[in-house]
Amino acid sequence: MRFRSNHSTGSREAGRDSAVAAKLKKALTQHQKGNLREARSVYQQVLKLEPANVDALHLLGVVAYQTKKPSEAVDLIDRSIAMGQANPAAYNNRGMALLDLKRFEDALESFDQAMRLQPNNPDLLNNRGRTLNELKRSDEALDAFDRALKVAPDHLQTHNNRGVTLQSLRRFDEALQSFERALKLKPDYAECYWNLAQYYFLTGDFARAWELHAWRPSIRRTNHAYARHRRSAPLPADLIGQHVLVVGEQGLGDELFFLRFVPGLRERGARVTYLADRRLVPMLERAEIVDRVLSSDGKPGASDIQLMAGDLPWLLGAGQDDIPPPFPIPPLAKLVAEFRTRLETFGPPPYVAVTWRAGSGSVRTLFKEVPLDRLAGVVAPLDARLVAIQRLPEEGEIASLERAAGRPVQDLSAANSDLEAMLALMSLFDRYITVSNTNLHLCAACGRPCYVLVPSPPEFRWMAGGEESPWFPGYRVYRQEPTGDWSRALDRLATDQKTDW
Repeated sequence: MRFRSNHSTGSREAGRDSAVAAKLKKALTQHQKGNLREARSVYQQVLKLEPANVDALHLLGVVAYQTKKPSEAVDLIDRSIAMGQANPAAYNNRGMALLDLKRFEDALESFDQAMRLQPNNPDLLNNRGRTLNELKRSDEALDAFDRALKVAPDHLQTHNNRGVTLQSLRRFDEALQSFERALKLKPDYAECYWNLAQYYFLTGDFARAWELHAWRPSIRRTNHAYARHRRSAPLPADLIGQHVLVVGEQGLGDELFFLRFVPGLRERGARVTYLADRRLVPMLERAEIVDRVLSSDGKPGASDIQLMAGDLPWLLGAGQDDIPPPFPIPPLAKLVAEFRTRLETFGPPPYVAVTWRAGSGSVRTLFKEVPLDRLAGVVAPLDARLVAIQRLPEEGEIASLERAAGRPVQDLSAANSDLEAMLALMSLFDRYITVSNTNLHLCAACGRPCYVLVPSPPEFRWMAGGEESPWFPGYRVYRQEPTGDWSRALDRLATDQKTDW
């Protein structure tokens, strides 16, 4: 549910000073029109005149949420509630901001407070279900969604979110029905199309998945000029004489993943220019998979065809059996030598790298984390030198890993600040134990062994089941249970570590 900004100010307005009432009315008008900067300014003017104005506090919190300032939103709405704005909308909006902060238990409590006042509100039931799903309390989430649909059978977001929960429980047929119901209600429902794409990825129908991949969030968010002029049909088989410009529009990991499809353009005879994240430019020049590489802020000049990198599989007609392997990238020899010397000061090989956390945003899709103490139990018995390459480790985390493992851990996490350094380092590890992250793609580019811990529900590239992904042949996959339990995955990983040396 979106944050509502069209709340009535109620009967309190009648007793207010006329200047306050006029400004509040003006702020609401601007807010409803989507003029958030102007609305913020006028709400702040109201609060200068009347610091205890609960409506202005609440709605200023709404603006803070809508401008991606959830901490500020929670603070403002809490102040409004403390002053008497304890209504369902305030608790709901507070819950939405807490969801953005990944404070899921607090968000659930806020939605529950709202539901005590409006127990059959379908928006609140839907938001409660979303939160329970983030907490991996999927059965309770389904109950909340089903209650919402009893009250409002055509509640669009509930059908979509119910499908996400069913998918996380691997009840794929029911998930598909929920997504299809949502799309009947709103045929241009972008978020649902993206969720449907995940359904097809997870169940192995790659041809349908790639077509729906056009609805990915990175495209919906981008202001890139090339995204506004995307092809609406697959490419012809003959591209001889055509200059094709490919634009990378996603995060580093995804950009590295989709580059495996770029050689397909040259196989059809195209001359290819690639606009890359600046950190990738020298790597791709060495890999020689395109004719020219430019930084994303470069000026590529004229081209016959412009493409977004994430559209390549669909534009090339990729189907079930069209699974190019990760492409190799040669690391810089000087950096390899430097890191070999650093590792040797820690002891002789083998060297095992570990990463336990990656991503951001929703637990459902982007955030990945394995309990550090449990991971320590897996690596502690290994006859190898342990190396932490966790990006932005929290204070004391690596020391905690050392204590839990009962052995030294070399900290090379700083290498994450330099993609070339991390590529060189990856080429030296005997194995990498990790959640899915950018370094995994670099590991694949070096052809080094990797063991991947995959949260539930999985990202598209790991599919719904199996001990290996077709996109990363040879990389073993260890899957978290839908309940959030890692025990079975980590036990199997520990067994494999003992038998693989």
